[in-house]
Amino acid sequence: MTPERAPAPATRSPSGPLAPRIVHWLGLLVVLVTAAVAFAGMQPPAARAVDAPPEAFAAARAMVHVRELCRAPHPVGSRGHDDVRALIERRLTELGLEPQVQRTAITHKFFGRTSGARVENVVARIKGRGSDHRALLFAAHYDAVPQSPGAGDDGSGTAALLEGARALQSGPPLDRDVIVLFTDGEELGLLGAGAFMQEHPFAKDVVAAFNFDARGSHGSVAMFDTSPDNGALIAALAHVPRLQASSLVSVLARLMPNDTDATIFKKAGVPTMSFAFADGIVHYHRATDSPDELDPRSLQQMGDTMVALARHLGRGPVQAMEAEEVSYFTFFGSALVSFSRATSILGAAAALLLSVLAAAFAVKRRDLTARAIAWGGASALLAFALAVGAGAFALFLAGRVASYDALLVRGGAVATSAIALSTLTCFTIFHLTARRIGASAATLGSLALLSLAGFAVALLAPMASVPLLVTNTACALAALVTAWFVGRATLLRPAVFYVAIAVALTVWLPTLYALTVAAAANAGLVAAAFAAPLNLVVAPLAAAGKRRRLLATLGGLLVVAGLSFGRLAWPLGDAVATGTTLAYGVDADKKQGFFFGTSPHPWMAPALRPEDATKRALPELTLSEATWWVAPSEASGLEGVTVTSHERRKTADGFELRAILAPSKDARCLIATADEQHVDDALSVAGKPVRHLIRFSAEKDQELARRLRLGGSPSGFFFQFCAPGGEPLEVVFHTRSDAEVPLRLLEVRDGLPTVVLKPRPAGQIARDDSDRTVVGRTVRW
Repeated sequence: MTPERAPAPATRSPSGPLAPRIVHWLGLLVVLVTAAVAFAGMQPPAARAVDAPPEAFAAARAMVHVRELCRAPHPVGSRGHDDVRALIERRLTELGLEPQVQRTAITHKFFGRTSGARVENVVARIKGRGSDHRALLFAAHYDAVPQSPGAGDDGSGTAALLEGARALQSGPPLDRDVIVLFTDGEELGLLGAGAFMQEHPFAKDVVAAFNFDARGSHGSVAMFDTSPDNGALIAALAHVPRLQASSLVSVLARLMPNDTDATIFKKAGVPTMSFAFADGIVHYHRATDSPDELDPRSLQQMGDTMVALARHLGRGPVQAMEAEEVSYFTFFGSALVSFSRATSILGAAAALLLSVLAAAFAVKRRDLTARAIAWGGASALLAFALAVGAGAFALFLAGRVASYDALLVRGGAVATSAIALSTLTCFTIFHLTARRIGASAATLGSLALLSLAGFAVALLAPMASVPLLVTNTACALAALVTAWFVGRATLLRPAVFYVAIAVALTVWLPTLYALTVAAAANAGLVAAAFAAPLNLVVAPLAAAGKRRRLLATLGGLLVVAGLSFGRLAWPLGDAVATGTTLAYGVDADKKQGFFFGTSPHPWMAPALRPEDATKRALPELTLSEATWWVAPSEASGLEGVTVTSHERRKTADGFELRAILAPSKDARCLIATADEQHVDDALSVAGKPVRHLIRFSAEKDQELARRLRLGGSPSGFFFQFCAPGGEPLEVVFHTRSDAEVPLRLLEVRDGLPTVVLKPRPAGQIARDDSDRTVVGRTVRW
């Protein structure tokens, strides 16, 4: 390895020692201003008041709907659920629309489980003035998980559709119909969306679908996923006034096991886009997801998006909604940039070619050696690997010093600490390499590695190449300047690097924000991995400075990491409420009932006294091996699900077990479990075959089932059906065994037996498995 030649004394900058400082300060100012503008673009817009023009979407008007809809939990099958559905019908009728309620039973296999319900979708159609019956579909789900008022998930989407429909009705009429769909059973496995696409006559008219959901209580609304052939959809997205979007995030979203109703629309071949905000994830699926926690600005952005898309796509001649797939990103939260697959590959190839030419030029002039530049690339690869390791280490430490809730609340601190350690690692590796082979060789090698990585990503996954493509385009210029001025002092080199950093920040900051929010408690590892390429752009500038400046930079990074960890370890106080459980369980076989809970808190004393409670597992009722505090058993007359008739039929591959299950009129859900060797499938429910609304490969389905078991979900066969309505339910099970089949039947009811309890303390909330009665019994066929 031959270091670059030392600069000759004659090349000293004629501008004096003040000029380099001015360049650095100005460059730093450009970077900070760029970061500030990019950060401002990631904020949702101001919420409009109730006196906003009638044709405009107003968050204040939509918040009235949120407060009406989300007064209490409303899972499928509950009384609150019926109230919410009736309220949506009334509000649509008040708008002059004619809402329909699609009532049907649907069951499907989802994540290795069989889930179903009697769903009640609410559908309304805003007629366009044209004769074409093809329509735009805007969807949100109105059901919620047990114990959650569901203001964010998905009262925000429901309210956005109601207020958005009012705004569309108040403005000039559209040429095309708009369908607003309030789906049911999304939390149970996308049931309502599946029922709509399979059975509702409006489904055949849909030319494009837009789904609105949430995974928290605030934050900027992002378009986080599209269907394939998204060119026309992205072109329409350019007409939305303020939004976050990145095709890289869309690629990563498709790899995650989380699904929304949009998944159903995509599987049906409908061009689809998905929108959501995801900050405040600590309220997601919790009792604290209340209207008071919902940010009206996020609701405003969601409604603006719906209205803008409807007005753009709903006017003029019918447009083809499928076009060549494109990569895209938002520029400062307002401008949308998109380019084709060919452009991605050509741009990445051009950046790689310029980086290689720059390195070749430096070697030809005999200022550097190819071996030194290669070592620079190898050190950059090492820096990237160690940066990811630093992120993993940060995540490990965060898990040791903070609770899971703290990681959710302070995901930004997790990401900041991981990015600081990642940057520290990259700077240190780069500095050590530069001392050995020279700063120019290390820089050219690092930029060449980035360009090579960008080209590989563009070939294999062009939609994921956006950040690297933008970064490498700026870095190609930096590489050329570095090669031209090897061994010579110049103010142009740091100036060009500051420009490259500013350009990279415009796309990396929104990307890091989106990934940090999506990854939540795992933000450290994700942020460190995706910050490493940006660090490799910044490292040459930091390492080229004097040792004193470098040590100050490294010390500052350590301080940032330390403060971030201190923030993680700081007590949460009132930021997060503690989830507690108090439930009543009945073993109908033994005719015994008992209260059980997470711990015998004083307010539970009338039901669960500390002096009498014992700790043990209740797998027969809770379907997990977790231990609970259990009160002494008492006599109970609750019978649970009964079997009014059953028969066994021989088939080619085993036996069919046809049973009529009769839940009580108060049952919200009924559950059937068995070992896989006894029952391996449910074939039909309520006379309809059980289908895969979303069909995964066998390997992925098994992996998802394994993840559920790691999270406490039972192994073996699992069947759940909600909102039975007190009516008998015909279910056909399948078994390959000719032996007697034991089947565990559970019935879930809302509420507890009559008992006078003290109010829950302000710092405690009910978990999803709380405030309910579970009755279990075993039948044998």
